[in-house]
Amino acid sequence: MMYHYTGEPGFQGVVGNKTLRFTRSTQSNDGKDSVHVYDLIRDHKDEILSVFDENASMHLTHLLDNIQKQEVEWFNDEIETEKYAKAFVLCFTQQNDNRHLWAEYNGSKGYCLGFDSYDFDSILNSVNNLKQINKYAHAGLLMNVVYDKDKQINVIKSIIEDEYKKFTANKSEEVSEVVPTIIFEPQIKWIIDDNHTFNSEFQPVEMHVYKKTVDLYLNIASQIMKVSPFLKNSSWEDEGEERLCFYRELHNETFEPTSRDDKERDFSR
Repeated sequence: MMYHYTGEPGFQGVVGNKTLRFTRSTQSNDGKDSVHVYDLIRDHKDEILSVFDENASMHLTHLLDNIQKQEVEWFNDEIETEKYAKAFVLCFTQQNDNRHLWAEYNGSKGYCLGFDSYDFDSILNSVNNLKQINKYAHAGLLMNVVYDKDKQINVIKSIIEDEYKKFTANKSEEVSEVVPTIIFEPQIKWIIDDNHTFNSEFQPVEMHVYKKTVDLYLNIASQIMKVSPFLKNSSWEDEGEERLCFYRELHNETFEPTSRDDKERDFSR
């Protein structure tokens, strides 16, 4: 069984209206929700990249420095600049009598609702329900939250190592269409003419970015963003949380629009 603590409105929504509410993860009671991962990357970068040689480590360090800049995207509400899907979560626990969670949901006035884990999983993955879910979000993920720092670091390391193996195995020299060719100011180029005489001429220098390099960055960045709602500071471990998480942009005409409650939190049902 897994349990969901809620107040009176949430109880009426689940039991009365048969709806589940998914709230934007960065608007939870944890101020570091979904962005704790960037603290891990900043503070443990050397450990995360310890298995790589000097050359690979240098490039991956630069990549992680850029990924850290994604942190602001979690709080980005602007349609013009929104680049990534946000996480919307529904929180569960395996504890049906947790005093901290009761306090969070008004004590004796709150509710603890039990869900059968196996039935819940089968309902989520039924064809009809997947069609309904796809009106509101991209594919979702049900997973236990990881609180242990060493395990969190290993999650990040596994993502980077797996993607880097794919990168090194890919021998393609296809040039990326996402990143334009960079053309530098003309430089002197020495050439030997037909008379074996050295001559010089100015030629522009072009730098191409391989598609596989762009894919490496995008794959690592998107996977880190995907797991980030499941990596929380150990101070929250007493909640023993399991999360159902869906990902969607705030502004995407493909999906039904999100709503906002009286506490200025974005949610979807």
